[in-house]
Amino acid sequence: MTTSLEKHRYKEALRTAMTAAQHGNQLLQASTPWKHLKSEVGATGRIESLSSLAFGWRICRYLAIVTNPFLPFSAQRLWNMLGIEEDLNDTNWNQAIDWSVPVCNPSSSYEPLFKRLDVDEIVKEEQSLVEDAPQSNKVNHDVKGGKKEKKNMNKQAPEGIEYLDFDTFMKVELRTGKIVSVEDHPNADRLFVVTLDDGSNDGRTICAGIKEYYSANELLDKTVVFVANLQPRPLRGVLSQGMMLAADDEDGNVKLVTIDGEIKTGSLVR
Repeated sequence: MTTSLEKHRYKEALRTAMTAAQHGNQLLQASTPWKHLKSEVGATGRIESLSSLAFGWRICRYLAIVTNPFLPFSAQRLWNMLGIEEDLNDTNWNQAIDWSVPVCNPSSSYEPLFKRLDVDEIVKEEQSLVEDAPQSNKVNHDVKGGKKEKKNMNKQAPEGIEYLDFDTFMKVELRTGKIVSVEDHPNADRLFVVTLDDGSNDGRTICAGIKEYYSANELLDKTVVFVANLQPRPLRGVLSQGMMLAADDEDGNVKLVTIDGEIKTGSLVR
């Protein structure tokens, strides 16, 4: 999860936390500790039950720490219900995986962190929004001469994708550049300072966070695609004049977008 956050893969990091919550819930449901806390159960059964409950408490503690960056208020409420006196915001991130931490006496008052979603209520709310929407943009098909709306004008984007206006996209200037030098960033362990031959007399410098995926020798002489009209900005004291494009997947692989064959540096990518 730490690696995902360092790479700015926030959905991936949150998915890791939710997976831990699901596994914890499955283990707790399978052990059914509440059945073994009755007076007629022997000492062995009670010990196993208490162990399961302690594990559940530690899972909740882990979730409170790792979800604090995403859901600070809910994470704080969970932290309070666990009965921990230490301030959540003062807790070290690495302490989340301390599975030997002593169990505190939980709070006597509990309430659900989130309200269970009711499908009927969601549908009703969506319907009310549709009914309250302005009617001026609707086409009147009953009036002679009324124009039919094109089928794809309001086509919804696939889940997880937000359509970008074409004119906005055309403002992004992508060009080719050849890597002519690679140096370690003086103030950042994870960054390279890359110099590109971009077809100009001076070239340009780009700070790239790809040090854990490429060595300096692997980068030399590659022809890459970069954003040429990105506002220059200092990164840990070194001015970065663009951004090289790279692809990454959920397995942690990162590959630069390169050009197939030879082409003049500074060529426009369309």
